Amino acid sequence: MSSHHRIRWKGRTTGPYSREEIRAKLAAGEFSLLHRVEISGQWVGLDEFLAGDRPVPPPRATTRYSSGPDAPADQSFITVHAPLRRPAKHVSAATGNRANLGYFLCGMCFVLPLAATLGACLMAWESRREGDTKQSDTLYILAALFTALGLAFWLAVFFAYSRDMI
Repeated sequence: MSSHHRIRWKGRTTGPYSREEIRAKLAAGEFSLLHRVEISGQWVGLDEFLAGDRPVPPPRATTRYSSGPDAPADQSFITVHAPLRRPAKHVSAATGNRANLGYFLCGMCFVLPLAATLGACLMAWESRREGDTKQSDTLYILAALFTALGLAFWLAVFFAYSRDMI
């Protein structure tokens, strides 16, 4: 007699399911290895639950075959996909705050074109000094763009006001 287990996913519990039903739903894509299974009151990962049946392949980037000459004859295997992105580098709180201040000053370049441009360029220079050239280049470009747009805006307002258009 096979035992039945409950499945939990995102706070919702369903079941009970037999081991065969769980494997069938996993193969159909209804369950993933991130689902949790209740065994004797303990919640374990689906991969750990199925580890007793057969070894779960290690995480690796693969392609899922559907049909064709390259498709394996036995498609009952479980495909595990590894993340394709590199993990983000750690950013300290001071660096994050400095970046936010730099972006704020770039936005202020539109309102106060000449006064805020100096601050934004100083933040860009500080980022380049710390080795973050991508952020530095972004700050320089944004500062120049918003300064030019701000100057054009304020000159348009000045000329419109001087000709009694406003």
